Amino acid sequence: MREMRFPEHVPCSMKRSRSQIAKSFSYTPALTPPQEPHMTRIMTRTFFPVGNGIFCLERFENRHAVVYDCGSASKRVIKRRVDELADRNGIDGIDVIDYVFVSHFHEDHVNGLPALLEKFDVRRVIMPLMSEEDRYLLWLGRQLRKPQPNVIPDFDSGDFVDKLILDPVGTVRRYNEGTEASFVEPPVERASRNIAPTENAGERPFRVSGMPKTQEAQQNRVIKGEITLKAGGPGKCWRYAPFTIRYAEKSDKLKQGLAELGIESDTDIVNYVERRGHKDIKDVYKKVTGGQLNLYSMAVYSHSPRTDLRQRAEPCAAGTSWYRERIANRELKAPCLYLGDYEAKEDENWNSLDGHLRAKANWSSLDGLGCLQVPHHGSHRNFTGTNSSRRASCPSSPRALAVTTRRTRCS
Repeated sequence: MREMRFPEHVPCSMKRSRSQIAKSFSYTPALTPPQEPHMTRIMTRTFFPVGNGIFCLERFENRHAVVYDCGSASKRVIKRRVDELADRNGIDGIDVIDYVFVSHFHEDHVNGLPALLEKFDVRRVIMPLMSEEDRYLLWLGRQLRKPQPNVIPDFDSGDFVDKLILDPVGTVRRYNEGTEASFVEPPVERASRNIAPTENAGERPFRVSGMPKTQEAQQNRVIKGEITLKAGGPGKCWRYAPFTIRYAEKSDKLKQGLAELGIESDTDIVNYVERRGHKDIKDVYKKVTGGQLNLYSMAVYSHSPRTDLRQRAEPCAAGTSWYRERIANRELKAPCLYLGDYEAKEDENWNSLDGHLRAKANWSSLDGLGCLQVPHHGSHRNFTGTNSSRRASCPSSPRALAVTTRRTRCS
């Protein structure tokens, strides 16, 4: 794979661990090149300003739309953005949101989903397919971050994200009865690295008995391959290729750390907490994750089968002068790769994504992109490194680098 570096025109702030580049602008793929006087607008792609979070919308001329993630570190900000979109519905023209892709189950990516489900006709929510033990471990990690942790799953308590992890199918339908839940299964996992075979906790499943029994319902809703959306008249369609990765090493190390405490099941967790409290278990999580636990992530490649489509970036009022000078009114290719919090620093993760897209979608390389959503809100530590396949932000042709950052103006 060829070496890819940050292009010279990317501002220095982009190279820091948290970029402060503005994060809201839209794209207009067109049937003719932008220099032509009469462009036919097919779709507008918008990255809303939500601070530390992500809310992406693709709105088509036939009043259908697709969303990738809907969340923010500020519940007030994400609710306001969804409310504004609903209030402008007569102008923006959204009759149906066909798909909402959920990259993973962190609050700053999904806590706007309840408002979206309540205010729009959402047909389908698409999420990573998680195993029962991983759902429990992810849910437990969220509880341990709270002042008074609860280690016994209880669907009647907890916030929206807790319920979505425990019972994704039931939670989606509770907010909108007409919305279906579907799932994208990760590929067969490679053997865990950095763990001796005799110590590999991945070979010793973590037993779970107290979770809602929803695994069969999820397995019956698995999506394989690309999803095609009709986007207007004859010959107008858009395709989405989702890919879910499971971070097996994290799961294995977490289970190994718990096993060293004598914990191999959710029942053991309850008994341990009753005897010795939460501290040791919290320490295991902190050692493995360093923060919030994320065991799955879903990337989505958005593209058209037509190669003659182009897009023009139109910075909104929140755009910076860099976007106006470098991106506005330039001809860009139409496809976009959404990465959420995909851990792109590992070569194996990139190679898995690249191989899947080559097999399932019209994908040749990163040079075919017009827009790349940088994972982890522009994190330099996550997205770049020393190996060639990690430097995915260097375009040989113009490309917009979409970065969601901590600061935003909510006006």
